[in-house]
Amino acid sequence: MNEIKFKNVSKSYGDTKIVNNLNLTIKAGERLVLLGPSGCGKSTTLRMIAGLEEITSGDILFGDKRINDIEAGDRDIAMVFQNYALYPHLTVWDNIIFGLKMNGVDKTEINTRTTEVIKILNLQGLEKRYPKELSGGQRQRVALGRAAVKNSDFFLLDEPLSNLDVQLRNSSREELIKLHEINRPTFIYVTHDQIEAMTIGHRIAILNKGDLQQIDTPEEVYNNPANIFVAKFIGTPPMNILIGKVANKKLYINDRCIFSNENVIPNLSNRNLIYVGIRPEHILVYTEDAFNRIQGEVTRIENYGNQKCISVSIGNENIKASIKNDQDIKKNQKIYLEIDTAKCSYFDIKTETNLKVEG
Repeated sequence: MNEIKFKNVSKSYGDTKIVNNLNLTIKAGERLVLLGPSGCGKSTTLRMIAGLEEITSGDILFGDKRINDIEAGDRDIAMVFQNYALYPHLTVWDNIIFGLKMNGVDKTEINTRTTEVIKILNLQGLEKRYPKELSGGQRQRVALGRAAVKNSDFFLLDEPLSNLDVQLRNSSREELIKLHEINRPTFIYVTHDQIEAMTIGHRIAILNKGDLQQIDTPEEVYNNPANIFVAKFIGTPPMNILIGKVANKKLYINDRCIFSNENVIPNLSNRNLIYVGIRPEHILVYTEDAFNRIQGEVTRIENYGNQKCISVSIGNENIKASIKNDQDIKKNQKIYLEIDTAKCSYFDIKTETNLKVEG
C-alpha cells in the first residue's frame, strides 16, 4: 500500500486555474477528507488522482512512482461518484460483482468478498432486486459495495452521500468507516459538508479557490484554524471574528478590556489591531455587568433542541453565543458576554492568518 504525493500540482482550463501549486501527502491507509465550498478544486484534485483529469503541471506519485501518464484503468483505484451509475438491467449482486467478473477474479473469491460487503452495508435480502426497485439510500450502498469489493489500494469518493437525507447520511457515514476498516485502503473523500469531514476524516485538507488552506486533524482544524477562511468554514454556528485593539499589553473589544495577560496572545509586538476569533460555545452569557464583560443586545434566538444560539449586537458588530435551554434570555434583552480568552484564536489584520500558526 502506498501514500499519494502531490508535488507542485496545478490544473487549469485555459486561463482559469482550478488547482494552484498543490503540495500534499496523503498517508497510506488514512482517511483524508478534501473539504471546501463549490468550485474550490476538491473534485478536480480527486479526479487527477484517478486519472480522469490531466495535470497541467507538477507530479502525482503513488509511493515513489510518478503516475501522471498512467491510464486511469491501470491505477488500481476504486471510485464512487455522486451519481451512482448503476447498471439498470443488472441485479444488486450483479452490479456489485461486475468489475470483478470483468477482471477474471475467481468465482469463490467473488462470492467471499461480495457476501462480506453486502453484510456490512445491510443489503441482505436485496441481492436479486434491480436498481429501480431500490431506495436512494440502497442504491448508494450498492455503489459503495461495487467499489469496496475491488480491494484496491486507493478508495476515492466524490460526495457519495449528498443525495441522501440527514438520517441516511448519518448511518452511511458509519458504514463507510466500516468499509475502510476491512482492508485499510488509502481513502480520499470529497465533500462540502463539514460534519462529514469531522466525523469521517483522520485528517482534513481544506481548499479554497484552488489553494490548500490547512491540513490537519479535525480537532486541530477546529481549535486552531490556520486563517479566517478556515475559522468561518468550520463550525456550526461558525467562529465569531471580531476586531480587537491592543494597547498597554491589554486587549479591547468594543472599547472594553477583556484581559490584560500579554502571554495569552502571541506575536503582539508592534500591533494595534488584530482579529479575535471565538467559538459561540466559549462565550458565557450573564445578565449583570462585571469586569471584562461586553455589553450587548439580543437580536435573535435560534433553538437547536439541545441548546440555543443567540445573536447579540455589540456596537457595530454582531456575535453569536451558545446558551443552555433553561437559561432565561429573551429577544431585545441587554446582556453581558464574557469571552474565554484562553480559547480564542488571534489573526493578523492584513494577512488574516492565525498568529499562533504564523509564529
